[in-house]
Amino acid sequence: MEGQLKKRALVTGATGKIGPLLVAELLRQNFKVRVLLRRESAYTSDSSLFINNRNSLALSVSAFKSSFDVETAWGDITDYNAVLAAASDADYIFHLAALLHINNPSASMYGKYYDINVTGTKNIVDAALKSGVGRVVIFSTISVYGAGSFYGKISPEHLYSEQKSQSDRDIFSYKPICLNKDIFFESSPINPLTIYAKTKALAEQYISDSVTVLRIASVYGTRVTGNYLRLVQAVQRGVFAIPVNDKGLSVYRTLIHEDDVAAGAILAAEHPLAGGRIYNLTDGEIHSLEDIINAIADAVCVNVKILKIHEKHIKNLINFIRKYNLDAYPNIISKNIAKAVSFADKLMENSAVDGQKIQSELGFKPKYNLKSGWQNALSCKKSDQYKSITP
Repeated sequence: MEGQLKKRALVTGATGKIGPLLVAELLRQNFKVRVLLRRESAYTSDSSLFINNRNSLALSVSAFKSSFDVETAWGDITDYNAVLAAASDADYIFHLAALLHINNPSASMYGKYYDINVTGTKNIVDAALKSGVGRVVIFSTISVYGAGSFYGKISPEHLYSEQKSQSDRDIFSYKPICLNKDIFFESSPINPLTIYAKTKALAEQYISDSVTVLRIASVYGTRVTGNYLRLVQAVQRGVFAIPVNDKGLSVYRTLIHEDDVAAGAILAAEHPLAGGRIYNLTDGEIHSLEDIINAIADAVCVNVKILKIHEKHIKNLINFIRKYNLDAYPNIISKNIAKAVSFADKLMENSAVDGQKIQSELGFKPKYNLKSGWQNALSCKKSDQYKSITP
């Protein structure tokens, strides 16, 4: 509204996968945005990373510096004074900056992970408290729960119950009923298994009345990368093998579209009842791997044949490769073997995470379901774009 003071938001991790989209959405919602950037990361980023085609808004580093409503603060989250200066006058802080998961990191990297993911988060929260910031939204991960092992048909109506109240003060009446220990709720015990997940779990200890923690599900969208890019590439070939149990059922996954991550984060920042809460941020559903593959195939107009292979055969093959160290030789074949083994490991991971709490308590409504989300992410992409990339 004209004449009304704009809300001010500080965003860390603005050059990452979600950061540019969050900044774009904040600007669309009439925020003034300050981004905390490390000089070395800013100038090594691909400028195409900051293109939001749907809003025709280019968020390159130069745009960060030149936009009237985007201010650049230079510094590292491990530097408290830099963080404190960046937090000045902010109404909200969206803390996305982190050292992300990589496959098989050396134990020697724990210190670096700790400095960035734990100490960096402490700096953000401490600076927010000193600067009078109204709300900090910490981006965490559903990886803090560890791996599940549940294979089976999941009936959504049996996952949870809601007791609705007319009073806003009683809105926190959502009481999940977990019928299987491998369906993870916010109240489930955490069991982080990787260095990344362990340090993100430690970072969650800084939650307070002015802090909200979002445990983000697997993110996909127009800039699909990593294991989901490899998944798309595999589906493009027209044949896909999935691990199944004795009943022929595949693992389950929890996903969220990139646009819904941005929307959920802003809701968590502005909602008066979100402070001091932890939420799983998902599309609200639990999807079988088979359903995900079919959604991807539909989005890129490919008829995919799904081969169901008992998980024990895949595990035996992986164990054989590792026993004889077949992926240890420095040549292109061994590198592809290593990637294939890593991809197979990921296919066997189960992550059934309930995402109804944030919908019940804060009224979060994901824009995309599995089908429409993958249509948005992939319908503009042709098969040749993926076939040319080696998984």
